[in-house]
Amino acid sequence: MPEQVLRIEPDHELKFKGPFNVPSTTLLKIINPSDKRVCFKIKTTAPKRYCVRPNAGLLQPGANANIAVVFQPCELEPTANKHKFMVQALYAPDGDASIDMDSLWKDVDNTKLMDTKLRCTFENAADSGNQNDLNAFDEGKVTRAKHDHTKSQKMVSDESHGGDAANRLSVHPETVQLRQENGQLKDEIDRLKRQLKSREASGFSGMAMQTNAPATPMLQIILALVVLLVGLVMGKFFV
Repeated sequence: MPEQVLRIEPDHELKFKGPFNVPSTTLLKIINPSDKRVCFKIKTTAPKRYCVRPNAGLLQPGANANIAVVFQPCELEPTANKHKFMVQALYAPDGDASIDMDSLWKDVDNTKLMDTKLRCTFENAADSGNQNDLNAFDEGKVTRAKHDHTKSQKMVSDESHGGDAANRLSVHPETVQLRQENGQLKDEIDRLKRQLKSREASGFSGMAMQTNAPATPMLQIILALVVLLVGLVMGKFFV
């Protein structure tokens, strides 16, 4: 079989768009790029479903033709995707001004016949719109999720920094107070030590020392209490 001389647009499939309760039309363009006249004929595997105008004709050299292919209103069946079209072409006989197309195609020599097959596809406009809406909805969900995630991360970061600042503010006054109390206790211990040394160096008589003997245990008790208090405060400060 010789190679197809005609240039066909589209070259491999015919697309029909719904709704299909009304006629759906698509255009098929055939071009004759040769320097000879070419006869063409269009066939389909489902002739009851389509109306083709024109379905046959003659193309002069360099000429072209637009073919309207109409899908008739019906309930679209799953087998519609199996429908096919075939564009047949044949060089016109030389020297004949007029050609009897019926006789030409009836007595055609198959060895000179050129053909191109095209499949059919169907797209429902409502389904296409729903798919576009679904895609837009999914994109919106992704965008909102990213925004919420970023906002959540910012809130966590702000709370973390705010909590650290609050802790620093709450701990700082307590630290200052403990340091002040610690300093006061140190001053008190130093004063008691100086008082004790002063009494030991005064050179009391035996009677005076006997009279003041009960004061020594009292001083030791005070010192023990002070040391205990210092230990408690220091323990609270360092923990």
